[in-house]
Formats: sequence, C-alpha cells, structure tokens
Amino acid sequence: MNILLWILQVVLALLCLAGGAYKLFQFDELAKVPATAALARVGWGAISVIEMLCTVLLIVPVGARLKTLVSSSSRGTVVAPVSAFEAEQERNRRVDK
Repeated sequence: MNILLWILQVVLALLCLAGGAYKLFQFDELAKVPATAALARVGWGAISVIEMLCTVLLIVPVGARLKTLVSSSSRGTVVAPVSAFEAEQERNRRVDK
C-alpha cells in the first residue's frame, strides 16, 4: 500500500509539472479562453514557475529523506494558484465598482 501511495504521488507530481509547463510555454493557447485571459502573462508565468518548483520539491526530498520539505512544497503547490486566483478576483471586484 505504501508503494502505491508513492507511485500516485509521483504521477500527480508529473501531472502538475506538465500543467505548469503548459501554462508557462503555451500562453497563447491559454489566452484564448476568456476565463484565463483575465490574468496577464506575467501572472501566469509566476504561477507556473511556483507550481513547477513546488512539484519538483515534492519528489526530490523523498530521496534525501527531507519529509518536512515535502509537506511544505505540497502546500505551496495548492496555495500558489489559489492565492493568484483570489488576487485576480479582488482586482476584478475593484474594477467593477
């Protein structure tokens, strides 16, 4: 069971890495969607770099036995996009008023 969980962690980390790379390198495709076009290229770039960094930090510390870094990077993988979304929503609320 423990091995299955590690395999799932690696698969999910690779999926997040691929998503971050897509956001960073395929911005023109991403900007065609109206919901994602609201955030500037710099914003998507920052989110994707943080997401890819946290994703790498999910896997690398496992070999070095740094489990606290794994939990911190997993939080960062979730917090970075959510906080960027919240900042964008706040900016949109100010523009609408």
